[in-house]
Amino acid sequence: FASADKLRIEGLHHLDEALALKSGAILLTAHFGYGRLIKHLMRLHGYPAWLVGPKVEEKPKHKYSPFAKFVYRKILNMPEFSVNEENDIESNLNIRPLVQKLKNNEILILTADGLRASSLLDVKVIGQIVPMATGSVSLARATGAQILPAFGVDDDEGEIGIKLVIEKPMELTITQNAKEDARVNLQKFGCILESYINRYPHLYRWAKANFFKKRQQFSKVDVADRYAGNFKGKKGFTKTTN
Repeated sequence: FASADKLRIEGLHHLDEALALKSGAILLTAHFGYGRLIKHLMRLHGYPAWLVGPKVEEKPKHKYSPFAKFVYRKILNMPEFSVNEENDIESNLNIRPLVQKLKNNEILILTADGLRASSLLDVKVIGQIVPMATGSVSLARATGAQILPAFGVDDDEGEIGIKLVIEKPMELTITQNAKEDARVNLQKFGCILESYINRYPHLYRWAKANFFKKRQQFSKVDVADRYAGNFKGKKGFTKTTN
């Protein structure tokens, strides 16, 4: 996309060090900032990166803010909306493709607060309860891959005002209690996300009406419905993003 070569990447050495361990790497992000840039920047720089998420075949009903539209259309020359590409992996109950990518020492990009997951745990972020998927921490536990938080944020020093930040690998808690470990480790990510929200509050989606309430409600529906995004007609629900 346009101007991609002018975007700075901070912490790329963290990713290189993780890949040197030959167990792949997980870039963990959230519905915050310019997350759509992560996959494109990784592949532009020659990294085998795969976005894991729900299958998308048609334009969603939600709309970006005027500022986000300006960034994607005018600065980056990107479409406001992208359907699944060949380097995307659909999130479903079959984790074998994900494990294989990590065994191949490739990169998975996962969204921690994506709701189309088989298992969700509540995490506190900025005083709110945010459901988060356990997939990233479960994969890391099973494969030895490191988790590196990654966010696209504003850049006061860069030429076009946007940068990708890759944090150092998370120090994961691993005991005999896998579920409690998942909760603890996701809360660690929640604290990192909170630090970014505090620095860049305008990049979070909390301005959306009933944002936290709706996501908590959707996290309680059946797994099959969550994967399908099927919550039309359920009392109290309206269409949300993944």
